[in-house]
Formats: sequence, structure tokens, C-alpha cells
Amino acid sequence: CPSGTTLVAHPADDPNARFCAAGEVRQGPFGRWHEGLPAVMVEGGEYASDVPTGTWRTWYPSGSQHTEGARDGTGRSGAWKSWRADRTRESEGDYAADQRTGTWTFYWPDGAIESKGDYRADERTGDWSTFYPEGGPDETVTYTAGVRDGAYTKTHRNGADAVEGSYDDGL
Repeated sequence: CPSGTTLVAHPADDPNARFCAAGEVRQGPFGRWHEGLPAVMVEGGEYASDVPTGTWRTWYPSGSQHTEGARDGTGRSGAWKSWRADRTRESEGDYAADQRTGTWTFYWPDGAIESKGDYRADERTGDWSTFYPEGGPDETVTYTAGVRDGAYTKTHRNGADAVEGSYDDGL
């Protein structure tokens, strides 16, 4: 623990947590462990003046890493990555004020791109593309404020267009 702080282990309101604190203010390393699995962390990171800050990570009960990214006074911020329990990459993108923003990419278990598109204020926006596990295009659809709204194209696995159309406010 940093100078001037003490270790708080198993507080009554969070019995699986351990952290450093100066009085009631968390300061320095923080960790929470899985219920019934005292050797496996659920999440870990740092606090500065009772605010989560810096790089935070979460883990599955198996011990494999689930997520990694930065936190600040507004929640998740900046680049975040996630993995499946089998350790294959699942997604990557940015957060601002604890909401997804900008381009996000989601992956099939073999590492090929499953889907890709933009978020604004945690809602899909603009063109989103999904892909077959083999890598070819599956569909492209336009979103406005999280609702399908605009051009839509569905493609057969062989690459031929299957359906073209459009959505108007989700319909």
C-alpha cells in the first residue's frame, strides 16, 4: 500500500475485495476475488482519491483474462479489449464516459472479424458490416441512434448479393 494508507481486507460491504485506503478513501491497488475462489481475481486496478484510475482488468473464474482498459472519474475511457474464456480475442474499441464510442471490432473465435462499425454514446451509428466466419461479407446495414435506418445489403456466402433494401426508423 502507498505511504499513509492501510490494507483493507474483506470489508463488510464487499467481502471479496482488498484495497488500500486512507481512512474511508481508497488509494492505490484494488482487487476483488471470485466468490468461493480466493485465488482468482474478478477485477483489479488502482484508485486515486477514491476514483478508479489507470489500467483495470477483469478475469473469468478460470483465471483467464476477460477485459482490459483504462478508467477515470467518468468510468471506462480510452481503448478497451475483451477476450472469451478460451482466451480468444472477442472485441476492441474505445469508451468515453463509460459509453462505447468510435469504431468497434468484434471477432470470431478464430480471430477473423465478425462485425465492425461505429458507436456514438453507446448506440450503433453509421454503416455496420458483419462477416461470415470464412471472412466474406454477410450484411451491411446503416444505423441511426442504435436503430436500423438506411441502406441494407445481405450477401450470400459465395459473394453474390442476396437482398438489397433499406430500413426506415427500424422498419
